[in-house]
Amino acid sequence: MNLKRLFCWPHKLIRNYNAFILEEDEYDEEPRDPATVLEHQKYSTWLYLLLLLGIPTRTIGQRLKISTLTFNLFKNRNKRSEEQLQQQRFSTRFFLIITLMTLLILVFYVSFENVTYTIIKNNPTIIEFNRLYQEYPNTLQCPCQTYSITYEQFISFQHHLHSICSSTFVDETSQWLIIDYPQTMPKNIYGQPEYSTRKDDFRQIGSPFFQLLNSFCNLSSKAINTELTKFYSNRFITLNLITFEQFETQTNQLINQFLQNTARSFISSLFFVENMTAANMLFSAFQSDSLYSAASPLYEYNDLSFVDYQYDYDRTDQLYNSNETGINCDCQSTPWCIQQAIVYDLDTITQLFSPPGIFVGCYLVEAVLQSDLRCFFDIDCLRQLIDSLSLENISVSDIILNSTASHYQEKSSLLEIVSNLMIEEWNNQTFYNNYFNICQPSVCTATYIGYGNIVYIITTIIGLIGGLTKVYRFIVPIFLRIIVRVIIPFIRKKRGMNNNGEILGNGCLGDDAKTYMLATISPLSIVIDETINTLRYARLVATITNVPQIKTPHLI
Repeated sequence: MNLKRLFCWPHKLIRNYNAFILEEDEYDEEPRDPATVLEHQKYSTWLYLLLLLGIPTRTIGQRLKISTLTFNLFKNRNKRSEEQLQQQRFSTRFFLIITLMTLLILVFYVSFENVTYTIIKNNPTIIEFNRLYQEYPNTLQCPCQTYSITYEQFISFQHHLHSICSSTFVDETSQWLIIDYPQTMPKNIYGQPEYSTRKDDFRQIGSPFFQLLNSFCNLSSKAINTELTKFYSNRFITLNLITFEQFETQTNQLINQFLQNTARSFISSLFFVENMTAANMLFSAFQSDSLYSAASPLYEYNDLSFVDYQYDYDRTDQLYNSNETGINCDCQSTPWCIQQAIVYDLDTITQLFSPPGIFVGCYLVEAVLQSDLRCFFDIDCLRQLIDSLSLENISVSDIILNSTASHYQEKSSLLEIVSNLMIEEWNNQTFYNNYFNICQPSVCTATYIGYGNIVYIITTIIGLIGGLTKVYRFIVPIFLRIIVRVIIPFIRKKRGMNNNGEILGNGCLGDDAKTYMLATISPLSIVIDETINTLRYARLVATITNVPQIKTPHLI
């Protein structure tokens, strides 16, 4: 808009202002030219404004008061009597009062009403999601685009077995797996050593001892790999993105459950085999559980003796005496009987060395599980063991186990270690970033409750007050009509009141009431007279200038 149009707009507004537009019921029956009538109305408006500006300022307040007293929202051109106008003005005042009260109540109520607001964030980043969660932890919702995610995509394991599993002691090419009696030892005609072996001789179980350790390591590794394959294929299902703390809590529960189930499954399988062996009373090849003997009986016939080739077998249970308890243990009662292992001098049958923590027992598995590895962490113990077994080309410093690299105690039994799948540490990791990127929420929504802002208050009040005013405009006249025609006459009749100034008649204001109500505005009669005279003067001027007489709006 240019400056010329800007200044022309108020000029046209003032020039075309018309204060004498007639109502429908005020037009004369004589037909006239509309353009001429409009032009005369403009002239009358200008003259009226000039005369109005000449009225003293002190009367403006009185004029406003008159306008207030005569304000009428219920005009009806068919009801223009004084009594009807008074009822309409009273209805207007009552309507304005209840509308104002309603407006105040609505403002107060809407201002303190709890309003639910919704926040929407499209394609949020991790930082934005964390910020939203800190502000709205209870209502934040971020639906995942990918609901199902395999564990392998955000969980990893880099497990390490016990140091014994990577040592020379279980190496399949080492001397430890072939410990036996010396090859130079005298043998009988059957190729068996003439030395009478003892049940607690370490040489008898030495090679199987380390072979069993090797088997435990291999079985643990295979069991772990098998269970990890199953675990990685499981799916993590989340409909909505979860926070880092929730992710850590849930994944830790999954991992702990996996570790417990895997260890429980492994040791249960091991005990199942052990129980089957004991329940079926199988003989140990080392006769460590019982002594086995067989004899062929003789029978006589005609004073001749013949050998019966049907052998009689006999079994005598082995007894073990633990140095710790000092009580004999019968293998028939329990397969968990143990006794300290000893390395004997083959020539003198005397004890050379008792490796601490290594036991012999009814069965090799039970004996090994109750043994520990303390000797393999002690350089002096390990050197004595090597010397007593006459092992060659072995450096003690190269094979000794490092106790600081293990979280197990040196005296921890192999049963404890095997129960944990020979695991030293799992080194599991979880990756929340991978989970977030795969979930990839496209939108996040959060809701919170607060007080309404100014826009909400204004729009709500406008929406409510508009409908209420229509209702009020309909019921207010009816309500007042009921008061005037029913309630007041009923009260007057009941109380027997006939004094002046009361409401009389059949539905209309009485003469005394009219006189009283008109008297209330008598101080303004001077202003009313001045205004009426001004309007009459405007009509006179219009008549002099050949302007047709125009009816001015009624003030009362």
